[in-house]
Amino acid sequence: MADTALGLIIRFFRDRKGLSLRELGRQIDVDHAYIHRLERGDKHTPSLRLLERLAVALNVSEREKQILLVAVQAPDSDPALAQYVLENDDVAPDEYRTAASVAFRGTGRPDPESLIRKVRLILSDDDG
Repeated sequence: MADTALGLIIRFFRDRKGLSLRELGRQIDVDHAYIHRLERGDKHTPSLRLLERLAVALNVSEREKQILLVAVQAPDSDPALAQYVLENDDVAPDEYRTAASVAFRGTGRPDPESLIRKVRLILSDDDG
């Protein structure tokens, strides 16, 4: 498992597409080692241009592109939360963005499902 949400998300999309690191690197004209470092969490801030090339090569939806962007903007977000968002299409990018930006006291984090539920309550209160 990747150490970061960004790494987990890139790996998820790459595996889904069935691409090796080298194949993806060739498609987006980037050294495959850089992609590997992104997936491992050694690198955290790819350029927007690179993100766009990744999104095209990995054939991601607009929702998935927004999820990828959130992971870059919130580099300390929980990989388990990212996994939950990828597995649950009903989680909107704004909900993920809000949940990814939550700071916690102590060492415990709520499970991703509970966190998204709380975020939805907060966002619905903002609307009404």
